[in-house]
Amino acid sequence: MPLQRPKVLYLASLASHDISVRLRYVEENLRPEWESRPYTFVVPDDVKRDILRNASPHPIDQDSLDRTLIGYCVAYDVNPENIRWDAFFV
Repeated sequence: MPLQRPKVLYLASLASHDISVRLRYVEENLRPEWESRPYTFVVPDDVKRDILRNASPHPIDQDSLDRTLIGYCVAYDVNPENIRWDAFFV
């Protein structure tokens, strides 16, 4: 939940490398084009390399805002179906 105290996750698993890469991949898909992340991701160098190698292949498209908006709605316990918006271009 946003605006709460920070949480630290320690991954103790044989798959911690894969879990870390996947978490970052999904997060980038929810927040495309964010240059700075609202968290600190402390991982070994080999995981950093794999994260860079597995950057999201999805370009910024018309669904990007929807994904981000839905993610924030879920985080703030708001039903995304209650939000209506429309974009228009001039």
